[in-house]
Amino acid sequence: MSRKTLKANHGLKPEILHSDQGSAYTSRAYNTLLTGNGITHSMSRPGTPGDNSPMESFWSQFKTEELAFKHPLSEIELIAIIKKYINWHNKERRQLALNGMTPEEYRNHAVQESA
Repeated sequence: MSRKTLKANHGLKPEILHSDQGSAYTSRAYNTLLTGNGITHSMSRPGTPGDNSPMESFWSQFKTEELAFKHPLSEIELIAIIKKYINWHNKERRQLALNGMTPEEYRNHAVQESA
């Protein structure tokens, strides 16, 4: 997130921005920019790059499985594509790493097992 990005987005900005603890994201100037624009900065814990891995994996899959085949012409179209993909990913996409379940099924199964 930069001043240029904030300006280009015509006032649209996230409520929360998550990053690792790289030097660019821990600088006083960067955090002052975020705070001054009402953005809460969330960071991974020190020495735990695994905190970001689920999100990095998701976006990698999204780009490979979805964006490689679609070319949105507007921000509204891109947001619609992302929402549709998230819904499909959570409710329909079966994953070997989750014992063949969808993320939603796996979460529900884990909740039932722990109850």
